[in-house]
Amino acid sequence: MSKVWHISDLHLSFKEDGSIQKPMDKRSWSKGCEAYNNYLDKIAEFAKNNITNSDITVITGDIVHDMGLDKIIYSLKWIRNNIPGHIVICRGNHDTRWQVSKFREKYNIPGLHILDEYETFVLKEYMFGCYSDHKAKTKTNTEELLSFANYLSTVAQKKSKTAVFISHYPVSKETAEELAKNKNIKAYLSGHIHCTNNETGNEECVDLTWYNESAEPTDDKTFGNCYFSTATTDLLLYKHGQIFKEIKNLKSKEKKKVENNLKNNAAKAFKCNISYVYRFNRQDPFNENNYVSGFICRKKGPTQGSLYITHINGKLLPESQLILGTPKLAYPYKRKNGREYIEFPKDKKWIVTEKYNGVNILFFKYTDLDGKTCISAKTKMAPFLSDNDLGQFLTLTKKAVKLNKFNNFSTIARLLKNDEIASVSAELCGSEKPHLVKYDFPLALKPLFVRHKDGNINPVTSFGNVLAMGIQSSEAAEKCIQLQDLMFQENERYRKENNLPHSYEYEHFINEGGVLYLTDPDTGMVINNHIYKIKPKDIEEVHWKTFDTNMKQLVDQAVEKIKTNEEKVSEKTLQEELDMGEKQWSKFGRSVMKYIESGHSVSKSNKSSMVLLCGLPGSGKSTLSSVLKNKGYKIINQDEMGSRKKCKNATIDFLNKSENVVIDRCNFDIRQRKSWLDLAKEYGVDSVYCVWLDLSKEECQKRAGSRKNHPTIKTEKTAHRVVDEMSEKFVEPTLEEGFKKIYKINRDELDINNLLTYIEDIWG
Repeated sequence: MSKVWHISDLHLSFKEDGSIQKPMDKRSWSKGCEAYNNYLDKIAEFAKNNITNSDITVITGDIVHDMGLDKIIYSLKWIRNNIPGHIVICRGNHDTRWQVSKFREKYNIPGLHILDEYETFVLKEYMFGCYSDHKAKTKTNTEELLSFANYLSTVAQKKSKTAVFISHYPVSKETAEELAKNKNIKAYLSGHIHCTNNETGNEECVDLTWYNESAEPTDDKTFGNCYFSTATTDLLLYKHGQIFKEIKNLKSKEKKKVENNLKNNAAKAFKCNISYVYRFNRQDPFNENNYVSGFICRKKGPTQGSLYITHINGKLLPESQLILGTPKLAYPYKRKNGREYIEFPKDKKWIVTEKYNGVNILFFKYTDLDGKTCISAKTKMAPFLSDNDLGQFLTLTKKAVKLNKFNNFSTIARLLKNDEIASVSAELCGSEKPHLVKYDFPLALKPLFVRHKDGNINPVTSFGNVLAMGIQSSEAAEKCIQLQDLMFQENERYRKENNLPHSYEYEHFINEGGVLYLTDPDTGMVINNHIYKIKPKDIEEVHWKTFDTNMKQLVDQAVEKIKTNEEKVSEKTLQEELDMGEKQWSKFGRSVMKYIESGHSVSKSNKSSMVLLCGLPGSGKSTLSSVLKNKGYKIINQDEMGSRKKCKNATIDFLNKSENVVIDRCNFDIRQRKSWLDLAKEYGVDSVYCVWLDLSKEECQKRAGSRKNHPTIKTEKTAHRVVDEMSEKFVEPTLEEGFKKIYKINRDELDINNLLTYIEDIWG
């Protein structure tokens, strides 16, 4: 198994004759630090005794001290001669006098891999991604960094590699916490921070802080699953007593195998594809000594939000525990906006209970390592309750538990004491957490149904929440229609008495409807665990309303009116002009602002379409483009236009003229494709298609190598190298990126007429 070692800021300055141009003890930050005495010997000795030929050493910048290309080679050769194994390097702010591309053209040092900005590199079981903004002096570009992190994560996951993010500049604590939300990145390695200088000396040199105002007195920290390491030589020597830091949190192959098995088991338990299974690691807020790890299901359906608990406090459980989530309530109609009900199973008991308008809270049980039963709670899509931007769910739930006068938590607690019951679903509602329905109590947890250990469900009907019931399911539909009409009349009367409009707004309704359960007459269990929502038509109308063409026209009119009044178009002025309350704005506000920011209106909608060609060099893109060009299509080809900027400007010009555009580039990863998708979105193009020429690497190498007079690939050797490198980096296109449709051609013998059929299918 390859170990990964980390070191930074060597600041080497070797001359051709092997002497040192500027000794470390002459530099401002190192004066008075005894750790630097003979530090080069310490590097060589430690490496010889600890690092093997199968290991990887990452050096995160400031390899040399302000030296040009003709001088750095002696320092890099010293590194190669004294550190075994593979070496991965990114540049720092003291390395800006030489360029990676120029170095590659002039030198080749086996086993030494220098990464340029925004570059990824696969080495053994790892994928390293380099982000190092050399222009930054006090902070990095957080948006760019996080964007590149997402790209690195996506590519590494598709290639089943462990993602390691390397950068010279460290990030703030806040950025680290954001970065750690990306579960696929396991380590962030940086440098730059020296812990001594000529003012503080040795006494203060352990007072290392994160590289911004939010100080964190440590040089390494773990946020989530991501380990953050800063490894300047003085820090390592003085604080750690060694010259390299081993990054121990990266998973071994065996651990990866165990993890993959657990994830596959979770997918089987959730009855979904593994792509919908996500790892979580959270502290249980109701059992604060427990840090619980496992998987959560993100696939819409009966198991959405379910948990598969595998670890507690970092220890693997003898047997994983499945916590089934709250099933989504279904409409019982044959068609949307209809009153015709589906055909229910015959001879079943039916019950309609009151439907509460709030946030669903699932109280569930799990067993810790000591065999103790722990009770906790979660929302639909989170493993545990927390306070966040979406709401103060944890605080409000704890408060509701204490409000016994209005609350039924005693019922929930009593039910959970039953060994056969695995969970209780409840609704958190009340005037302190306003929604559509007006409640006359501040806060409550209303029990809805229980889930038994065998997975079966039965409703909780013990505290007067039953609206109707019967012993023949054939009667259910007729009774539900009567309830719908009655509840609509009650809502209308409430709005009239309180002078309220019929709109999607806080506390504009007196009831939200009912919940229909069809149960087995003998056991009381819900049939197939299907639960239905019975809503009055006014509630259905506001729930089903979307940001449609009519609403876009209203936004257009609002914008024109605001501009006529010489006011600034903003969230505030739009909300006022559209007469939207807080609840309605919370639902439609984001769509309104995105529509405004897109720069187009309904009347000015761009009729263009865009086609992205995607494939390796030699896959047939140019052949297809040449035929399309002769048929009048607008082709964007960087080899012909000369620069990306010219390509972008030409694309904008064509889109403004409502022309159909073909992007003739390799578009080999998500990041490259996203720039064109974003451009299409910015200029109002609704339809972006992808034609993916998925030919084998060998066929592409053969074709690219045989081409004559290609603007960038001149030789057969270059063609083989470029295709090989691009094949390693290639990420398959998916609809989730924003394409309307993807046309995939995956055979080596291409028929240009068949290709044209795809294009004609797009543009007719």
